[in-house]
Amino acid sequence: MGCGRAKGGNRKANRECQGAGGIGLTMIKLSVKQKQKEAAESANGHVPIKKQSAGELRLQKDISELNLAKTTSISFPNGKDNLLNFEITIRPDEGYYQLVHFSF
Repeated sequence: MGCGRAKGGNRKANRECQGAGGIGLTMIKLSVKQKQKEAAESANGHVPIKKQSAGELRLQKDISELNLAKTTSISFPNGKDNLLNFEITIRPDEGYYQLVHFSF
C-alpha cells in the first residue's frame, strides 16, 4: 500500500509511514533550532559553554588528586582550560643532577 493515507483511517499504517521520515526531519529541526539558539546567545554577548570530553573530565579529576613530590612541578603553557597540553619539570635536590632541570 504506499505511504499515502491508509484506507479506512488505519492509524497504525499512518504511523508506520511517518516513522523513519518523521524522525529524521525532527532531528534536523532540533539541530537548526540549537544552532539558532547558539547564534542568538553569542549575539547577546553570552559566551557559549564548551562541553568537555570524557577524557578531559578524567584528566581534570586526576590532576586535582595529584600529589607531586617537592622536586616535581606541573605547568599548563596554554592555560588551565587546555589540560591535555602540560609540562612536567623535575629538579633533583641532591646527587649528581642536583642543578639540572628535566622538562617533559
